[in-house]
Amino acid sequence: MRPLTFVTLVALSATGCSIGPDYVRPDVQAPAAWRIDLPTATEVANTKWWEQFGDPALNDLIETALRDNLDVQIAAARIDQFIGTLQATDAQAYPQLGYGADVSRMGRGSGGESYGGVHACGGRLGGAATWRVALRGTGDA
Repeated sequence: MRPLTFVTLVALSATGCSIGPDYVRPDVQAPAAWRIDLPTATEVANTKWWEQFGDPALNDLIETALRDNLDVQIAAARIDQFIGTLQATDAQAYPQLGYGADVSRMGRGSGGESYGGVHACGGRLGGAATWRVALRGTGDA
C-alpha cells in the first residue's frame, strides 16, 4: 500500500468518528424514584405467566411439573448426601475420643463349690484419645 493512500484512509476514518459541534444532549424524563413498594414487586415477580394463555392443558402440565418434579427432589437429596459424606470425612481431622467400662464379679459356682469363701468384684474403666495429624502438608489429616 502506498504511503499516501494509507495516510488518507487513516485521516478519513479518524474524522468519521468525531462528534460534530451541533450535538445537543437530549432531555430525558426520569422518574423521581426507581423503587416500587413490596406488594407491587411481589405481584410482578410471582405472576403465573402460563395462565395468560387460557389453556387448561398447559395449566395442568405446569402444575404437574411443579408438584412432581422428581429431578429437583433427587438433586436436593444428592446435595444432602454429599454434605453428610463431607462432614463425616472432615471429622477425621479432629481429635477422636473414646471410652469404655467393664465390671465383673466372682462368687460361688452353680454346683455349690466354694472359692475359699472369697467373693471378688472387679471393674475397669478406660479411655482413649487419638488425633491424626498430616505431617507432610498433604492435607490428609
